[in-house]
Amino acid sequence: MSMEYVMQEMPDMKGAGKKKVFPKVRHVSCIPHDTVVSLLMDVSTLSRSAIESVMSEFPGVLNMYLQNNHSVKIDGFGTFSVILGQLDAEDGKKRKVVNANRQGVYVKAIHFQPDAKWLRALRMTTDLQRVGDVVQLPEVTTTAEERLQVLLGYQEKEPFVSVRVYAGLTGLSHTRANQELNAFCADPASGIRSQGVKSHKVYVKATMEGE
Repeated sequence: MSMEYVMQEMPDMKGAGKKKVFPKVRHVSCIPHDTVVSLLMDVSTLSRSAIESVMSEFPGVLNMYLQNNHSVKIDGFGTFSVILGQLDAEDGKKRKVVNANRQGVYVKAIHFQPDAKWLRALRMTTDLQRVGDVVQLPEVTTTAEERLQVLLGYQEKEPFVSVRVYAGLTGLSHTRANQELNAFCADPASGIRSQGVKSHKVYVKATMEGE
C-alpha cells in the first residue's frame, strides 16, 4: 500500500531564526463510521446491528475501567490509559473544566498506544511516497489581539465562523486557528463563544447567545 506525504516547513515561533521541516501525511479524507461498519461486515460473519452494538458500548466499557485506575489492553489493537491535566491559577479563572477537583486536576485526554505488532506490520507494508515540494507555512506577524479584532469585524457580516474560515482570515494553520479560537472562548472578555460540536462547531459573538 502507498501512503503519500509532504514535507512541511514550520515558521519560527520563538524568533530564533530557525525553521523546522517535517513530514506530514497527505490526508485525502476521513472514513466515516458507516463505511467502517460496512467493511467489518464484509470481513466477518457479524450483522450490522451486532457490530453497531459492540462499537456503541465499547467507550462505556473503557470508561468503567479507566475511572478505576486501570489501563485497558486489547490484543492486536493497543492499550488505552488516562492522561491528567492541571489548571494553573490563571487558567482556572479563564475557563471551566468539567469535574476538575479543588487542585485543578482533571481528565485531560485518553492516550492510545497501538499494539507493537500492528504498528510493525503497518510500517513493513506501507510504501511512503513524497509528493510536491516543501510546503511553507507563511509567518504570522499579527498578535492574537489583532486577530481577534479581525474576527469581530468579520462577524459584523458573517456571524458564524468555522476554524477553516478563521485560518483563512488570519494565515494561521488549522491547528493554531483551532487553539486560538478555543482560547478566545475561554476568555469571557473576548466576546466569542462556540456553538455545536466536532465538525459542526462554529464560533459566534457572545451577544448572539443572549449574553
